[in-house]
Order: sequence, then C-alpha cells, then structure tokens
Amino acid sequence: MGSDAVRVLAWVLGGSAMLAAIGVAWWAMFADRAHGRRRCPRCWHDLSHTPGMTCGECGFVASREAMFGRTRRRPAVAAAALAIVFGAAAVVRFQAQGLGWIDLVPDRVLVAALPWMPGDGGPVREAVARRLFRAELSPASEAALFGHCIAGSGTSSPLSADWRRRYGEMLDWWRRSGMATDEQRIALLALPARIEFMVPPLIAADASPCIQARVETAWPFDSECRVTFEPSIPGAAPLRLVRSESLWIVPPFPLVLPPLPSGTASVAIGITIEQRGRMTPADPESDLTAWSLAEHRVVEVPIPISERSLAALLEPKDSESMRTAIARAFSYGLSRWSSGERRFGIQFNPRETALPEFDGTAIGALVEILEDGEVRRTSRIWWMGGDSLGGSAWAISEEDVEALDRATSDDPRWTMRIRGDRDLALRALATASRPMDGWPVAYWAGEVTLPLRVRFRAGEAPRRSWRPDPESGEPASSVPDDRPTRRPAR
Repeated sequence: MGSDAVRVLAWVLGGSAMLAAIGVAWWAMFADRAHGRRRCPRCWHDLSHTPGMTCGECGFVASREAMFGRTRRRPAVAAAALAIVFGAAAVVRFQAQGLGWIDLVPDRVLVAALPWMPGDGGPVREAVARRLFRAELSPASEAALFGHCIAGSGTSSPLSADWRRRYGEMLDWWRRSGMATDEQRIALLALPARIEFMVPPLIAADASPCIQARVETAWPFDSECRVTFEPSIPGAAPLRLVRSESLWIVPPFPLVLPPLPSGTASVAIGITIEQRGRMTPADPESDLTAWSLAEHRVVEVPIPISERSLAALLEPKDSESMRTAIARAFSYGLSRWSSGERRFGIQFNPRETALPEFDGTAIGALVEILEDGEVRRTSRIWWMGGDSLGGSAWAISEEDVEALDRATSDDPRWTMRIRGDRDLALRALATASRPMDGWPVAYWAGEVTLPLRVRFRAGEAPRRSWRPDPESGEPASSVPDDRPTRRPAR
C-alpha cells in the first residue's frame, strides 16, 4: 500500500473513530434521562412504584424529590471516548503532516539519546535534524546537540565515517557562513583534520613511488586550508596546496616521491596544516585573515618497495575493443569556461572501461591536447578497469592557456591523444576496489587519437578542490585538476 493510500485510510479511520467517540461521549453524559421516572441517583434502580424518599435497593435517602429525576451520567465512559477523540485527531494530524510517534518526544530526550543510538542514529537522528533545520530546538537543546557533534560518541570519533553519517548533516548547519556563534566557530576550527594515505600494494624498485593523500576538515565553509607535505627523503621537495572550501568528500591528490632503495619499509612525512577565514565570516567579499597554524604531525607511511622491476610487475595489454572503450571514456573532450582560475578541464568517464576485457587491468592514461602535433596540455589520469573499477585519480603537469584559447571543435589541427603509460598504471593499483589476484598485473598499453571536441561553458569555472599556493613560489606539479564526468556510461 502506497503512502498516499495509507494517508487516506488514516483520514477515514481516524475521522470515523472521532465521530463514533463523540457520539459515545454525548450518550454517556446526556442520553440517559429520567423522562418522568423516579430513579435512585446512586444505583439508578427504578423507583416509579416505590413511595417515599428511601431506595429499597441500596438504602439511599434523598433529601428532596428532584433528586429522583436526575439524568444518569457516565463520566468514565465519556472520558474514555474523549481520549479516543484526541487520539484519533492526533493520528489524523500526524498523517496529514507526515509526522510519527517520535515527534511527540521532547527535544532534550532525543538529543540526549542520539549518542547512544546504533548505526547512524536512525529515526532519532532524523527527528533531531528535522527540528534543527526548522529552528524548532530550544537554545539549550541546540547547544547540547552541537556539543555531541563536536565530541562524537563511542566509535564515532570526529571525522570518522561513522561520525559523518551520524553528525555530518547536522554539523553542516553550523558550518554554513553566519550560522555559528563565535564560540562555535572556534570549536569547529579546533577540530583536528583527518589525514589518509592510499598506497599501492606494491611499488616497483625502479619506479618513483606515488602515494595518494586525502585531507578532510570540518571547519566552517568560508575557511581555507593550506597543507604542506615534507617527506623525510633526501632530494624530496615539499608540496604545498590550498583548499578553498571545507568539504566532506575531498578527492585525494598524488604525492610523487623520489626513487627509494629496495627494502624501504616506510617513509616519515611531516604534515603542516594551516587555516584562515574571512575578516567578516558572513561576508564572502571581506578580506582574508592571515594563515595560522592548526596542527603539525608526522605520519609514518608504509611503502612496500618490491625487488621486482616495473616490467616484472606490469605486462602490456591492448586490443581494438579496448581502444574503442578508451575513446568513449574521453569522448567528452575539453571544457573551456569563460572565467575562473583554471578555465580548462578534461571530462572523462572511467565507467566506459567497466567491461570484462578490462578485468584486473590498470589504466594509466597520458592525455595530451595537440595543435598541429605540438603538445599544448598534458594530463595524467589513472584508474582500474573492469571488475576492479573503483576511484580514479588525476593530475595536471602543464598547459598553454594562450594556445588553448584558440582551440575549436571544427579545427582539424587540434587533436586529443591518449596513451597508456606504465608508470601511471602502477599508481592505479591504489584505487582498486578489490585485491589483485597476483603478479604481474595487466595494464593498457595502447594509443588513441581523437579529433578534439571543445565544449564552451558560460560563467566561472568550478573551483578545483586543491590548487597550488599562490603565495608560495614552490611549484606543485601533482595538483589534481581534471574531473571524472558524472554522466552514466553509454
């Protein structure tokens, strides 16, 4: 039975119960009249043929004759009927407004029970969130809820997956610009960042290790985050990136390390996290504050260096059908926005390679935009195909903005070349949705050249999750830039 049918049935049953209960209440209080009969007001025995002022049944003695003509009233029956009336009215109202029993529970009880609820909090979390978003919580309950969101509970430590499912949606209410008080903003900015490193299951001895780093914060949306990575490896340059918006789901970015000696078990990476916001939090046009240190930590990242060479870990694989699938994956071409920090981006659809022929195959795509054979833009993208399809990662090394502004779809001089790259394919192993069956692993080693398709988009280009620090002269050649398309596979 659908929700509409249930609602109609609730109206019919509730309305019928209300009418019946009202009738019973009227009968209990007014229907049983004497109509000229003499009745005992205590036991209601018929005294029509009994003279005197004493009831022969129960012995009641009346003080006046009018007492024998009273209407019999049943207050208990009337009270029960009125209870049914109010209950039926509540059912009709709740169904009409889409409410449930939990909406009768006081705010403080729900907020206090939320940390103890299993899973993501279920109906309790939904009810609390609904009242929060409708501004129906009392100030005391709202303050208590914010405290739970900041502190977490049990296994729901701040920024963990359980914590995000339980508290993330509600915490966003305070993270929006202008919603939190000064004290709440300070508490949000004090939340530690969540740092995660994704490492391939095996790294070739003759390859530069590439690990993926993910940094997530729960700071106010108008704050910025600057992260500096400093691997404790001779010759490794620090990498400094800036994130403009404090989002829950942040794509990882690649961190390429210098070649490491065989037998290396781990690498210590120093991580410095800084934060800044607007002078006036509610005003997006106000000046930015100075960077301030949020935290510094050193993380020991395991690096599984193999004694095998890159050639021994990966074996080439190619076919006409694989090249066709790769061509479809990049058929969306190059997008160009009219304004923004980075106006060019390649859209691609990894799901085009979710085919049996790509099962267990690593894909490392070196994507080049060419004008008359001269490279104007180079992107590096990698993912696992077939039944191992998981996430994807990407980076941009260089682009000629002035030249790309000349590109059009009807100009045959512009092409897109996609080449399978073994080094990039090794990075894809960290994105696999399942463990590898064994070594060597196949990687796509083909090449595809397509006429360049240019898509012009009005307005400002979407801000990339991470960008090089404009205040730093240090290059960040592994900054994520291109984005996988959200279009379904055709």
